[in-house]
Amino acid sequence: MSSPVRSTVDAENYLTAPGVYHFTSASGKFACMISTEEPTLAGCHGPMPATAPKVPGSGAPDVLVPPNSVSVTADGPAAFTSVGDTRFHGPGAGVQPLPYGHRLDAAGFTCTVDPVTGVTCAARLHGFTVSDSAFDLW
Repeated sequence: MSSPVRSTVDAENYLTAPGVYHFTSASGKFACMISTEEPTLAGCHGPMPATAPKVPGSGAPDVLVPPNSVSVTADGPAAFTSVGDTRFHGPGAGVQPLPYGHRLDAAGFTCTVDPVTGVTCAARLHGFTVSDSAFDLW
């Protein structure tokens, strides 16, 4: 059972660069970002479920590896990826956790964190919910 969303946080508290919002899951397992840079997207890096499909490796696209991130744009379905950069991690100590039951709205995306279902980010018809044990991409 997921937690009800109690309130919307002030997006400015999560702004780490112009048009870029970073947060961590309340558990600290996932580092996430919403970006207004084209293409606008929301995504997270962290321990993906063992059942997630393998994806082309970062720097080795001919090799399929377990994903380490998931992202979604407003115009297409969410997808798992393997990234070698730290774009989802933000500038370090300034990144705040998104509390359970709260919502971050930015750049047309809404993200929430739930202690059972994990992180959910969505825009219009597309999004994802991911934890270290389960996922749903749409």
